[in-house]
Amino acid sequence: MHRVLTVAWREFKYTALTKAFVFAALGVPLLVTGMLVLMPLLTRSSVQPLVGTVAVVDPSGTVAAAMEIEMEPDRLRGRVHRILDDAARESEPKEGVPTDPTAGMEAGAAAAAALGAASTAVDLDVERLAPEADLEAAKEKVRSGELVAVAVFPEDVVAADGTGKRFQLFVPPGFPPNHSMLLEGLLADAATRARTTAAGMDVDRLRAMVQRPSADLRRLSSGGGEAKEQVMAKMLIPGAFMMLLWMSVFVSANYLLTTTIEEKSNKVMEVLLSAVSPLELMAGKLLGQSMVSAVMLLAYGGLGLAGLFAMASLDLVPISHLVFLGLYFVMAYFMIASIMAGVGSAANDIHEAQSLVTPAMLVLMLPLMLWFPISENPNGMLATVTSFIPPLIPFVMILRVTAANEPVAAWQIALSLVEGYAAMVGMVWLASRVFRIGVLVQGKTPSPRELLRWMWYA
Repeated sequence: MHRVLTVAWREFKYTALTKAFVFAALGVPLLVTGMLVLMPLLTRSSVQPLVGTVAVVDPSGTVAAAMEIEMEPDRLRGRVHRILDDAARESEPKEGVPTDPTAGMEAGAAAAAALGAASTAVDLDVERLAPEADLEAAKEKVRSGELVAVAVFPEDVVAADGTGKRFQLFVPPGFPPNHSMLLEGLLADAATRARTTAAGMDVDRLRAMVQRPSADLRRLSSGGGEAKEQVMAKMLIPGAFMMLLWMSVFVSANYLLTTTIEEKSNKVMEVLLSAVSPLELMAGKLLGQSMVSAVMLLAYGGLGLAGLFAMASLDLVPISHLVFLGLYFVMAYFMIASIMAGVGSAANDIHEAQSLVTPAMLVLMLPLMLWFPISENPNGMLATVTSFIPPLIPFVMILRVTAANEPVAAWQIALSLVEGYAAMVGMVWLASRVFRIGVLVQGKTPSPRELLRWMWYA
């Protein structure tokens, strides 16, 4: 055991106690935290005001006056809130309608532009142009910067049947996207105001009548308290747990693969084997890299918990979830690390190792592809079946137990732990048989069939 711990400390020291790893494990979380704090300040200071003159060609003679009303500060804020409400409504799934994968992105882009518009100072003048005015000359003024934009409305813009619902808007080169959305919204709202006024109706009253009421969604805690519900955070937490497990395990396991190949190709392995047995060497490597993986898990997991604490949503992650994370982390690490150790001992360079480990990596990509289906239905057939397939067990189960829907049956959790740890022990044992032969073999990299023969005869 003393020799195993010596090898483990050597692995940990030459992996974790380096400048590159310290920056990756500690510097990156601190850098991300600093960016989250500074980004709003930098964004706010970089927003350009929307200042200048907008020329309007309006045969009805009513849109320009309506636009001056829409540019009042209170109405500008109300328009931004309407854009955000529309974006949220577009991103909601609708019953009986297939989910459009681009709808959420479009709604998010609209919301981002609306937030940018909310922080934009507006000081616009409206210049009325006659219908027979030279439009090309107005466009040249836009290109030269003399005008902010030119808007051309159709003659039937105030038609009650909505036929005049399309207008042209010409903006200069390099016009900021949030300015485009802000100006487009102003002109569209002005046209709507002109149309409703011509019909003898009050647009402000109509907007107030059709405005959707917002819900103050509160989450009740088992202790009797309540807190504001963070729906988006609750949806992303299962994926965050799985990605945390995935990242901490695979980064360290990849270190194990590369260091084993380097030591074998540089003949360092022969020196090490003069002092320890192959099994002691493999055990020390697995143990040392497990400590490296634990450091990354604590660093990035602590950053996530700090973020939830800052949002007063720490109760979204109960203690039981952290316990399951620890249990499935040990299982996932030794499963993946045993594969990497076996492949690293058999390969002579990293390119040969990639060809051997690729099939296993394709299987392990399944939890990433099945993230949303499993999170949405953690007790469905797909989630249940994949929960008992090694080495998918830890990644699928951490998704299921942290999902926001109905809890997973206790017997399934217990069975996954028993089966998973049994599979882990079996994978480590098989890897040790490959490792014992592979570290001493030079020359041609064995095929998958030869690796199976090593497992059987070693």
